[in-house]
Amino acid sequence: MASARLEGRTALITGVSGIVGGGIAQQVLAAGARVVAPVRRAEQVAEVRAVLGASPELEVVAFDFGQEEGLRALAAHVRVKYGCVDYVVACLGGHVQVGPLSMLTQQEYLRTISIRAWSQTLAARWLGPLLKNDPSSTYMVVTGKLGEKCTGANLAAYSIASATVYAVVSALRAEQAAAGEEGAPSQALACPPPRAVVREFRIGTAVRRDEEDHHFQFPDAPSAPAREVGLAAVDVLGATQESLVRFPAEA
Repeated sequence: MASARLEGRTALITGVSGIVGGGIAQQVLAAGARVVAPVRRAEQVAEVRAVLGASPELEVVAFDFGQEEGLRALAAHVRVKYGCVDYVVACLGGHVQVGPLSMLTQQEYLRTISIRAWSQTLAARWLGPLLKNDPSSTYMVVTGKLGEKCTGANLAAYSIASATVYAVVSALRAEQAAAGEEGAPSQALACPPPRAVVREFRIGTAVRRDEEDHHFQFPDAPSAPAREVGLAAVDVLGATQESLVRFPAEA
């Protein structure tokens, strides 16, 4: 069990149909929080409920948060129903082109940035402002370690995209800081409110389903079960700690 308890809190978690996002959502629910879990397609609602369970604290809603219009609609739904939330977990991005840098086409390159980095930019724009303006509120961006070092020639696109997401997080913090400065522009900046905390949760291992003993795509790579990742994420949300948190801690 995670050391943090989140009773009375509301968390908006994207990516719940995936291994990482689903693992985080399960443990946030177990820690006592209410979870708003958007999925991109209506047929995924029943699938996610079957995995996450029938908790009265779980709301699974269908909004295509991969598109700006879907994010806008999701934000409006959350604002009307909940007002503000305590946590946003931005777990975004899908599979990108595998291959060496010299073989990437411009289309593949730009698609990689769109899937991984532009999606995080749009999420921050529309979901960040939903947070309470309080130091206990957290905007958590889930990232991977490949942006630090490309560990294989065929992982070029993943590495480039991951490093770009690091820059998105840095830019988000800079915009947030500017919004809190005296004499800041009167127009609302598209970011979490000044007193909320922006954290990066950087995962340095493959993440497998709890019932599996290896990752289906990388069977020979070290991996951690989704439950362990979720427990670590709960502690990140419920504690006051540094802005970059690594999982595993030694990664």
